[in-house]
Amino acid sequence: MKLLLIFLFTSLFFACVDDQKSLIQTQNSSDVEDNKLKKEKLVESYINLATDALYKKDFPTAYDNLFKAEAINENNIDVLNLLGLIYFYDDNIDVAEEKFKKALKINPKYSEAHNHLGIVYSKKGDYSNAIKGYKAAVSNLLYNTPWVAYINMSETYILMNDFSNAKDAALKAIKKNANQCRGYFILGTIYEKEADFEKSLTSFKDASVKCPNDAEIYFKIGLLFAQQKDNINALENFKKCNKFATETNLTNLIKECGDYIKLLGE
Repeated sequence: MKLLLIFLFTSLFFACVDDQKSLIQTQNSSDVEDNKLKKEKLVESYINLATDALYKKDFPTAYDNLFKAEAINENNIDVLNLLGLIYFYDDNIDVAEEKFKKALKINPKYSEAHNHLGIVYSKKGDYSNAIKGYKAAVSNLLYNTPWVAYINMSETYILMNDFSNAKDAALKAIKKNANQCRGYFILGTIYEKEADFEKSLTSFKDASVKCPNDAEIYFKIGLLFAQQKDNINALENFKKCNKFATETNLTNLIKECGDYIKLLGE
């Protein structure tokens, strides 16, 4: 009987120990998961702060937040992509390229990094690889902003003097998002190079409807009218150019539009 009681007590003791171990393991697992979620949320917060700073061109703040995010998770592709973008804007092209390539090594289908790597190649004059990057970006059906890659593709084709493919890419950008103005602007530029006044004017006017405060668009329209000796319409658009360039502090356009206004009589 005594042996039976000892056995029962021992069994109960070890059962309790096992239960405690299981509870501790469960708690530890829960703590690990909670800690992981906290870190993910912290990284997300840093990314949001960096994105806002980048939009405002506050690079020091953007760098600071992204470095903090990278210290928590150096393999976060959104962090790598944004770091690459800031390095690019900061004219540190080689480091930007490294960040985009690292993001793509982690996720080869990451369209934003493909698009930005294409911009890096274009900046370096490697237009062939730039086009490959843009095509890789738009090949992903889950890419949320394919028109951005098509616009970059179109502008790179223009640098290659391949106006046929440039036009095709611009039209695809418009098809993907008819509310952005850059695709229409690029079309206007292509038709201008092809000396097609009517199509060029129509495209630039379409662009001005989408982006009514864009000084560069009115400058282009003013030039077209000036070439046609239509000084009244040319002057009207150069005035709009000057107005919006002044509001956004675009020094070069302020001067150019101002010079045309003086030339045309006011």
